Amino acid sequence: MAAAAAGPATAQTFCRSFSDALIDEDPQAALEELTKALEQKPDDAQYYCQRAYCHILLGNYCDAVADAKKSLEFNPNNPTAMLRKGICEYHKKNYAAALETFTEGQKLDSKMISYFLC
Repeated sequence: MAAAAAGPATAQTFCRSFSDALIDEDPQAALEELTKALEQKPDDAQYYCQRAYCHILLGNYCDAVADAKKSLEFNPNNPTAMLRKGICEYHKKNYAAALETFTEGQKLDSKMISYFLC
């Protein structure tokens, strides 16, 4: 019984520790782990935001936008998710949408988003 309880807690701890630096090391492995974590906890805004980052690093911009939008559904005040959505829109050459997203994000965290608008 204790081992069964430790399994999910360990997985949650592992996924919660997914910093951008850790994702940078192996974005494909991080993507797979975050996907598993989302199967267990499909309403976790942070997991979606971090998985969006994995998709960005892998060049999967459509999937990244979808994950960033999902993250924003659960936490509309997340400037990191807004930033990631804007980055993807930019890479998809949807410049007007990217600018709009960055402008919205700037309202949430002017320091983070302003860095990318300069």
